[in-house]
Amino acid sequence: MKLLLPAAAAALLAAPLAAETITYDFTAQFYAGSNSAPDVSIVDQAAAFIGSGISGSITFDDTFVSAAGISATYGPVTVSINEFSVGSAATIASSTLFNDDGAGRDGLFATETPTGSTIIDRIALFFIDNSGTVFGDTSFPSILDLADFSRAEIAFISGNDSFADERIDFGLTSLELQQAPAVPLPAGLPLVLTGLAGFAVLRRKG
Repeated sequence: MKLLLPAAAAALLAAPLAAETITYDFTAQFYAGSNSAPDVSIVDQAAAFIGSGISGSITFDDTFVSAAGISATYGPVTVSINEFSVGSAATIASSTLFNDDGAGRDGLFATETPTGSTIIDRIALFFIDNSGTVFGDTSFPSILDLADFSRAEIAFISGNDSFADERIDFGLTSLELQQAPAVPLPAGLPLVLTGLAGFAVLRRKG
């Protein structure tokens, strides 16, 4: 009995932490590109805000997927734009972090290459540090600071696996980490702690 409650508490406290999602609010202004193709696409939607800029949120999932040398791949990224709906392009399958890409740069990219000839809309994110000093390794950063990057962009792309039919890039002008919710205690922990307190009282009485 002496070991039972402490062991139970230790087991609960030692439970592995779930991967986190990290959400940022952002604003961005037009940087480069055009919507020259005749088809109506996500690029046309973004082009309507070339003069006024856009805003929204970016949510990273820091679940580790794989690593290869100087890079590591993490979970999906979700993008929300306040000014228009981006539909299925809102979710990017993964993000990749580079710690020195061989040209002295660090980077965090979230982009997908379409397969097949069908024209599809997609969003891509690029955080590039030309000094190669922002990331010390390939661990996912707890916070992204725009001041650490030479370029930080969100791109709206329409195209297939052969070419980007049209593309518009917006440069991020602000990136603010949303307040993370408090981490809840394991469900059974309060009961275990109450039991431990009672056990201590009984020991003193004995």
